[in-house]
Amino acid sequence: MSTSLPDEFAQKRQQLLDAYQALPEITLYGVVGASGPRGSKWPPRKLWSFNLELIAWRLPDQAVKHSPLRMEKDVADDELEALREVINAESLIALRCKLCENSPYGDTRAQFVSLLPAPKDEELAAVLAQFQQPVEMQDPVLGKLVLEKAEDCFEGEINWLGQQIPINLCLDEDGKVLEALETAKALMAEMPQWGKKINDFAVAELLPLKNDEWLEEDASPVTAEEFLARMQLTSISTFADGGFSFWHTDGDLFFGHAIMVTGSLDEGPTDADIPG
Repeated sequence: MSTSLPDEFAQKRQQLLDAYQALPEITLYGVVGASGPRGSKWPPRKLWSFNLELIAWRLPDQAVKHSPLRMEKDVADDELEALREVINAESLIALRCKLCENSPYGDTRAQFVSLLPAPKDEELAAVLAQFQQPVEMQDPVLGKLVLEKAEDCFEGEINWLGQQIPINLCLDEDGKVLEALETAKALMAEMPQWGKKINDFAVAELLPLKNDEWLEEDASPVTAEEFLARMQLTSISTFADGGFSFWHTDGDLFFGHAIMVTGSLDEGPTDADIPG
C-alpha cells in the first residue's frame, strides 16, 4: 500500500522531532532573510509552527555556510507574538538550537530553543549588507524590474491596454525568473486577446454569482456591461509553469472582495474567485 502525502509528511516530521531529541543544544549565529519570522497552523494542531529562514549561518569559530537554514519550533500564540516582536527581517541573530545536518527532508534544519543577544560578526554583517543591495534587471519589453526578496518575485509596471499596471514575475524553485518572464511576454504579445479572455471568463463565472447571491435587497440584476465597468484590473502575476493571475478590484460588486482570474498560457483562464 502506498503512503499518502499527508502520512508521508507526518512520518518525516516525527522522524525529525525524534532526531532533535537526541541532539545537543548549540550556539549558532546567522543572517535572517527578507521574510523574517513566520507562523503556520493546521488542524487539529493547537500550537503554531514558528519558522525562520537564515540565508547564511555559522557555528562560533567555524566558517560561514552560504546555504539556507530553516529554523522551527512549536509555540503557543503568546510566544509566537513575542518572537515576531524581537526578531527582525534582514538582521543578524544569535540563538541556541539543535542542528540536524541531515534531516529526513534531505536538507539541514534546526530546532529553535532560545534567543541570545545579537552577535558582532563582521563576516555575517558583510553577507547581510550584500543581501540588502537592490537586485534589478532591465527587459526590453517589460522595462525595469526589481526583486522583492520577501515575496520571491520581480516587480515592475507595464502598460496593459492603456493602463499602467503592476506586474509580478514569480521565481521558480531554483530562484530563476526567466520562465515567468516569458509568460509575461507571451501575454503582452497578444494583449487584446488575453484581455478579452480574462474579462469574458470573469463575467461568465461570477456574474451569475453576483445576481443570485450578492444582490442587495430590491436591487436590479447587474448586466455584463455594468459588471465589466466596475471590475478594474490592479495587478498581474506570472509563473514559471506558464500560469498567471489577474487581480481586480470589485467596484463593490462583492462588497469589497477582490476578483482574481487564474489560468495558464496553454489552457487559458480556468478559475475565477473573490478572495478577501
